[in-house]
Amino acid sequence: MTFTESNYENAILQLFTQTMGYSYAYRPDIERDYHSPFYGDELLPALQAVNPIMP
Repeated sequence: MTFTESNYENAILQLFTQTMGYSYAYRPDIERDYHSPFYGDELLPALQAVNPIMP
């Protein structure tokens, strides 16, 4: 197999999604408000999971 950027990218995506439990979203499929730099639908639940005792 030839080492290419796409092979590397696919390996990293596989590691994160299948091994580490992250979800994957293709950028053009995500609707965003460009006035806010954060993806709020993911940010708040992630912060609550990391800090369950915080309000």
